[in-house]
Amino acid sequence: MRKGKGRFTGILMTACLLMGVLVPGTASAANGSVTIDYNNTIAAGHADVFGGVGNGPNDAASIQQLKDVGFKVVRVEAWMEHLIENTNLTDYKNNVNDIQNPDNWNWGAIDPLNTWYDKGFKIMLLFTGAPPWLTHSGGVSGVPKDWGVYEDIVKKVYQRYHGKVSLVEIWNEPDNPSALNLSGSPYESGNNHPGAYNEIFYHVTNAVRATDTQNTVELGGPTLAGGVGWPAYVTYILDDPRNRDNFNFISFHVYNGEGTISNVVNDWRGWAANRGKPNLPVHVTEWNYDAGINGPTNGGTPINTTGDETISYVGLKLNDMFKVGTEGAYLFSLGKYDHNYPFWHIEQGGVLSPKTRTYRLMSTKVGLGDGDSSIKSTSYSNISSALGAVNSTGDKIGVLVNRDTTTNTASVTLNNTGLADGNATLEIYEASVNNDATSIKENVAVTVNNGSITTTLNIPANSVIGFKVKGTSGSSEAIFYEDIDYGGASGSLGKGNYTLGQLQAAGIQNDWVTSLKIPSGWTVEMYEHDNYLGTKWTFTSDQPWIGDEVNDQASSIKIY
Repeated sequence: MRKGKGRFTGILMTACLLMGVLVPGTASAANGSVTIDYNNTIAAGHADVFGGVGNGPNDAASIQQLKDVGFKVVRVEAWMEHLIENTNLTDYKNNVNDIQNPDNWNWGAIDPLNTWYDKGFKIMLLFTGAPPWLTHSGGVSGVPKDWGVYEDIVKKVYQRYHGKVSLVEIWNEPDNPSALNLSGSPYESGNNHPGAYNEIFYHVTNAVRATDTQNTVELGGPTLAGGVGWPAYVTYILDDPRNRDNFNFISFHVYNGEGTISNVVNDWRGWAANRGKPNLPVHVTEWNYDAGINGPTNGGTPINTTGDETISYVGLKLNDMFKVGTEGAYLFSLGKYDHNYPFWHIEQGGVLSPKTRTYRLMSTKVGLGDGDSSIKSTSYSNISSALGAVNSTGDKIGVLVNRDTTTNTASVTLNNTGLADGNATLEIYEASVNNDATSIKENVAVTVNNGSITTTLNIPANSVIGFKVKGTSGSSEAIFYEDIDYGGASGSLGKGNYTLGQLQAAGIQNDWVTSLKIPSGWTVEMYEHDNYLGTKWTFTSDQPWIGDEVNDQASSIKIY
């Protein structure tokens, strides 16, 4: 959602994305409880959930600050409003004053992409709008009236950043009449926004693929703002043979207060599956508390910006999206302080807003931003949210959120840790008003009994607690990875024999293992078929690549 000053006077949210209340949860007398089962995988976690919209900062120092706290991916907006000015359609087609040469275009609004890339961010590039002289309505949000010229411009924009862009998103909030103006276009009759968007999608795709001939960039949309009529956009795109194979991910925006996002993620997946394309990745390319564009000094919502309650609010939302395997999420926005505008992460004097403490804790300290993780079955009561996972390096972790105004004490049970009986430690991090999560808050001594740990943790008011489970030198597990060099999703196992069903319960899929880590003195036997049948391969040390013969072959495993 583009919320630059003067662009939109407001955004109407529909009933399916209900607004929450501003005040965090009230104090609760009851203690909380949390149970995590590390042998029960419910979703794959993705580091791109730690993303943001790159409005505002374009200096290297500010971008480095955001990188250091754990942001991984940025959405850069390629608005074409001022890209090619002082011309008209006829002059462009006749190349008057060499106007078709991109060296003569104004790249100031898009070129900050280069700094984000140089700082190590993964890049999503949003193509939206068109030069006003190119549209039926005469405005930047109008439907292009010459598709050949529109494709020529899009192609040259993409060529400028080819090799730096991983994802391309097409148009911004086409269900908002202010963002896709059908006036004067063939789609004005019948108010056919899905049809207009489908045509735009085709021409942007065609222009990008002219350069990206190996289909290395993922293309997606429809980047919707509201909730009414969403399935129609999926129907148009997936029923159009020109677009179906190039529709690589789904994107939408949510500003719904305390409400969940996970249900909307699942709705989108269901709509795509109903059109014969299941398991499409989903990116929430804008999210925050509400969509009002007034700053706090003008009656806006502080929780969008700098309020201390943003610490626990961000934890609540990130946990929710991780639980359903959301592939990407982009907080709006990564901008700098502006008292008239309610979306920023960098305050006056370059100080980061409180919400970045939660990003630091979840992304860097417990390692959910280091790569794909395995999200585990977690139940909880009388606390705001809880998440259990095994991160990409095999650490068993947990994230607990307290939105209440007083400290909560939670009884925490961790099952199937893979640790031998004896002593272990929980390495605790805290994001709160009084703790910025830059270092370990404390190490809590715990006892492992039959692979389980039970302890009690205090969660301060309006805070997020993260922990890693650390075993003793004699407590360990074998870790199995989906990709080479210990990459991709992972699952871990203690000593024992595991059929295919037991492997899948631990997050290790059939014909899946590509690399593994083995504790010193242990032996791992992998079998070609279930129930320890077929060819057997034996390993006694770490394997960053298990070899062509064994790769993606294991269906049962013995560890001793």
